[in-house]
Amino acid sequence: MSKQGMGNFAESEAAARGIAYDDIWLVAGRRTPFADYNTVLRDVSPTDLGIAAARALFEHSAIPASEVDAIVAGNMAQSSFDAYYLPRHIGLYAGVNPAVPALLVQRLCCTGFETILTAADHITLGKANVVLCVGAESMSRNPVAAYTHRAGFRMGQVEFKDFLWEATLDTAPKTSMGGTAENLAVRYGIGRDDALVGGKDAGLDPRVKGSEGLVVQYAEITADVMDFLLPELKVVGRYGVGVDTIDLDAAEAVCTGDGAVRTVEVPLGHRAATQR
Repeated sequence: MSKQGMGNFAESEAAARGIAYDDIWLVAGRRTPFADYNTVLRDVSPTDLGIAAARALFEHSAIPASEVDAIVAGNMAQSSFDAYYLPRHIGLYAGVNPAVPALLVQRLCCTGFETILTAADHITLGKANVVLCVGAESMSRNPVAAYTHRAGFRMGQVEFKDFLWEATLDTAPKTSMGGTAENLAVRYGIGRDDALVGGKDAGLDPRVKGSEGLVVQYAEITADVMDFLLPELKVVGRYGVGVDTIDLDAAEAVCTGDGAVRTVEVPLGHRAATQR
């Protein structure tokens, strides 16, 4: 890539980082239960999971489906034959006007977040006032696939591979998703003791001591973690849906100068969590 191209990208990236959406709100949300791999939801397509969540959202919120101006759905691993139509079918069977745009986006692990960003862009540009955002996946229904047999195959050369496993390999650097953390640990000399220092049982870096807020996603926030951060800790924010990884009883029982530790769920991610 030319230096000029790199310069243009740097300018675009800097501009994107400075964007702030104004008067755009995530006003309601519903999700299906999570289930273990290959158990009770293994035969349910992502489209049907999305329909169930969308119907529940309209039922329990004050928003009628008829007010939706656009649908943005995310589906990283297509796991049903009608997956191309996932956003449209979710809207159709949830009562959304079939004439509104229905867009499918994919950004690997950030796909759900991308649906919200794309919806915010729609609203900012005046394309919509209300957008239905949906993220739907099914690991259990990822296919076992063959990409080279359309024109036939030689005797003994039938080759099917597990899409769920093969798709985690980035063929450019020849590195798997799971291997990235290990590679970074080797590159920067980070051992387990370095990753889990301070707070001992809490597994916290001592530099977080004195913080008034803690933003997490998957980490378990136990009473030990809160004890380590007291008395300064005031709020724990989990970005994503729900606060199931936070010990709510401990949060309510631990008193600080301003009362119990508050817990909030922030589906919009890191920046929104810190603003809350």
